[in-house]
Amino acid sequence: MITLPARPESLTFAPQQSALIVVDMQNAYAS
Repeated sequence: MITLPARPESLTFAPQQSALIVVDMQNAYAS
């Protein structure tokens, strides 16, 4: 698992799922 320090809470996710999370974040900012 990978943990990213962030507020209000840290983000923890499995590396194999990280690509999906990154795409979701980019789509959220682009729209």
